[in-house]
Amino acid sequence: MDHHLSSFVAHARKQGMDHQTIRDILKSNGWKDHDILEALSSSSLDMAVPLPPDRGSAKEAFFHLLSFASLITTIVSVIVILFQCIDWLLPDVQLDGTPYMFGADYYGYAIRWSIACIIVSFPLFLWTAHTLLKSMRAHPEQAVSGVRRWLTFITLFIAATALVSDGTVIVFSLLQGDLTLRFLLKAASILLLAGMTFTYYFLSLKPEYLEKKKESFHVRYRYGTIAAVLLTVLWGFWVAGGPVSVREQRLDENRLQDLRNIHSEIQYQITDGQPWSTNPNGTVNVKHPLPNSLQAIQDNPQQLRVDITDPETSMLYEYKVFSSASYELCATFTTERRQDYDVFWDHPAARQCYTFQANQPTK
Repeated sequence: MDHHLSSFVAHARKQGMDHQTIRDILKSNGWKDHDILEALSSSSLDMAVPLPPDRGSAKEAFFHLLSFASLITTIVSVIVILFQCIDWLLPDVQLDGTPYMFGADYYGYAIRWSIACIIVSFPLFLWTAHTLLKSMRAHPEQAVSGVRRWLTFITLFIAATALVSDGTVIVFSLLQGDLTLRFLLKAASILLLAGMTFTYYFLSLKPEYLEKKKESFHVRYRYGTIAAVLLTVLWGFWVAGGPVSVREQRLDENRLQDLRNIHSEIQYQITDGQPWSTNPNGTVNVKHPLPNSLQAIQDNPQQLRVDITDPETSMLYEYKVFSSASYELCATFTTERRQDYDVFWDHPAARQCYTFQANQPTK
């Protein structure tokens, strides 16, 4: 409230002016009714005028939307991690194939992306939920505001829809005879998460659950939620690997790609750019001798420029020529590669050598 306005109202009241006169004077000078009435009430009453439930609804809407958006993001991310971890724990080759069909990072990418979402959204949810609870206790009228009730019931609707859908799928699978342990664990995950969300927000609509004596109710849910999310994230890290192991995998991918490129460039150079052109007997027409060193390959590229050093140690890869038609490329890997396709390039977590016949088609 404007200081000059309140001072004028106090001065006018001391001069014996009634409210209507003061109001008319202020209105004639351009003051708005809302400001005038606020100044008059503050000068006459010892108790602050209570705010209506929808007062400050824009701010409330922002915090509630932020809270529910971060909650939904967290729940969806937790479900993704749980589903991926359950698939890892109980693989079904008939439904999924095998992880090696899709690379070493079959489970890791989705899990790491979900963990990143949780790291950002979950603390935000805890903070906004705590802020809203504290604000509603200080201003009980906010507990019955239209904004809060609408957004809470939307959240309840989403949770109830998940519960009903989950129950329907379980019953359908039972009738189809498709119930498996993997399916039941996934259904239980949705049931637990949606059930916890529905129960908490349904009870939080009751005024008595905002009282201080019900603090233990909120504390139990807060720490229970933190424990569930933390355990899920730790399981996700166990399956997908931490940043160090992911970095090691990427370095090994770079090493393998370097060897592929070196091999491709060698074949290109010795065949004059026709490494896939074969003779009637199935052999490649070799027109030039094998390069005598990796440096020679790098110095005279004909197809692509190649990296001939390890990306981590900067040591040269090993290159050995056994005969006019046979050579070997070696590198030391930190992680294992084992896939169901392109198995030639699989390797253990150790030094691995690949032997090539120059007169054979490119691998």
